[in-house]
Amino acid sequence: MISKFKEKFSRKNIKSVALKSATAISGGMAVLSANASAAINTTAITEAISAVTGILPAMGDMVSAAIGPMMTIGICMFCLRFFDDILGAISTGLRFGR
Repeated sequence: MISKFKEKFSRKNIKSVALKSATAISGGMAVLSANASAAINTTAITEAISAVTGILPAMGDMVSAAIGPMMTIGICMFCLRFFDDILGAISTGLRFGR
């Protein structure tokens, strides 16, 4: 199995793959640069981006408004569980002698 691996990834094959990929990339860049001079209408994209950025501040306000109550509930639950565990430990300790 190792010999097959060495055959597939020999220096000669890696150089061939590198050459083919470099050719494909340079060809793709040539096609892109040839079409880059064409005029592109971006008004629809600009309107969509403006709409999304108009919504984001409202979402940020909503999230920041929800953080306070969530933290309060989390702290209350931590305290309740902590004292519940303390009471459970005490009751377990009192059952030790039975």
